[in-house]
Amino acid sequence: MSILPKVLALLAAIGAVYLGKLAINAESYQFDVWKCAKWHNQIVASIVAQSNKTIVSQKFSEVYANSEGTYPFQGSLTPSTIAFLDQLDVISNVPFTPNLAMPEPSSFWTYQITALNNPYPSAIQLYADVNNPSAGLFLDQRTHYATYFNSDEGFPRRDEWWPLEMALKRYSKLHLGGKYRLASTGQSISIQPYAKVDVAIALAHYESLVDGILFRMQSGDLTKRPLVSAQKLAEWNVRGFAADFLSQARTPTFKYIAPGITLPSDDQFDLVMRQKYGTPERKKALNPSGDLETLLLFPSETKVSEETLSAHPRDYLFSNSAGVYLRPTKEYADGFQFVTPFHLGKNGHLRRGNSPMFNSQDPVDPYWSMEGLDVLYQHGSCPFLPKHHARLASLIQLWGINVRKEHFKVGPEGVEGDMEVYKLADTQGHGGIDFDSNICWTDGVDPL
Repeated sequence: MSILPKVLALLAAIGAVYLGKLAINAESYQFDVWKCAKWHNQIVASIVAQSNKTIVSQKFSEVYANSEGTYPFQGSLTPSTIAFLDQLDVISNVPFTPNLAMPEPSSFWTYQITALNNPYPSAIQLYADVNNPSAGLFLDQRTHYATYFNSDEGFPRRDEWWPLEMALKRYSKLHLGGKYRLASTGQSISIQPYAKVDVAIALAHYESLVDGILFRMQSGDLTKRPLVSAQKLAEWNVRGFAADFLSQARTPTFKYIAPGITLPSDDQFDLVMRQKYGTPERKKALNPSGDLETLLLFPSETKVSEETLSAHPRDYLFSNSAGVYLRPTKEYADGFQFVTPFHLGKNGHLRRGNSPMFNSQDPVDPYWSMEGLDVLYQHGSCPFLPKHHARLASLIQLWGINVRKEHFKVGPEGVEGDMEVYKLADTQGHGGIDFDSNICWTDGVDPL
């Protein structure tokens, strides 16, 4: 049974909530011990269930408290942290996520041995990195905010910390959605390039965007024909997230899905692939598995000039085309980069999506600014997860918001405008268009 209807219902319930604009006020945020423990324990329960109960969990207090029920290290913990730890289930010899270990007292203050000028004296290394004892998810006991960093490389800024509940909720969704799985050895957590729910969310946002454009057009239709047929994708040995998305996303009767951005078809896809690889046989010889290949997903009719590329080389481009490129990795098969035909960001108004400055009129802090050919719509580093490209669903969601709010103009061929529109991203006010990508660790769901 398809999970797409459930995802569509979820998006409808979310309504206008868009967490790319979610700002948490440190003064108003209330740390909820029980909610945070619930998210943590859901993850532990999921790991136990995947092991067919061959793995057994214990209460943190059973493992680490003394006979009086207190912890030897208790004097350095706040009452709320102790209350949180008391509620936790833990597992021995199995990590919490692919890169984070279960909470263990011996790691709480390890980083302070070498840390100089520590601006967060109440912080503990709550979940240590399984590969680096100096890194991990740190909890500031004063604010109950958390962030991932390597203490050997310095400390993050205050505005790079987020509520612990948000981190644990995100990890729980990754476990329960199938992104994180117990490895066959039963001693590690593997990360899947994508899960079915990732495809379903991207398709749900795509159909919402298309519906919004058709509504504004007052004409046209969404056909049953896929953007690219399964046969054409198989011919070119395209697999994974790209094949699942393109073969299930339906083709509308308009041409432009965003300013200057076209939708693919079998003929267009075949042409692009032949320009890049020559023949299907040659492409397959280069990568027989068909995995983790860059793909021009939504092409622009505009090319990046040779002069621009000589100054800013990008060897992954297809025939120097601008547009939306799928840039998969073994952790995130749905990552993308949006390539503009010009260098953006010199004015300092192009900001990372994880910037706390959600209002485009705010003064620009250079720390959050970025520039380049392929940085638009990127969110920057993630406070909870390994670094990765922004994910396709966030881009399609943002385009849908611009259509519904009439920030994008719509005409008889779909969304109007050319690639020049994206230069507004580097101006104060952004020309009234929303260019701020969603913060990656929320997926546009569940504000606190």
